[in-house]
Amino acid sequence: MKNFKLLLAAAVVFGAGSAFTTLKSAPGEFVLDGGDYIPKDTAPGNCETGGDVCTYIWNGSAYVPQDLNENAHYER
Repeated sequence: MKNFKLLLAAAVVFGAGSAFTTLKSAPGEFVLDGGDYIPKDTAPGNCETGGDVCTYIWNGSAYVPQDLNENAHYER
């Protein structure tokens, strides 16, 4: 019974950690700023006209351009 309680406690801790990780990597809009992708809502710049892409979406394994060919780019 003691082993079962330890296993259950470990499963709860692991589940909570997994949920937090999933929450932190939730999809959203990102901008490419100096080689780093940062959340659009916290970016210190804006999307401006002229260019190819401003916002990207994280699809679970890569950043994918969201607004291709809308003549926008990110600028500080």
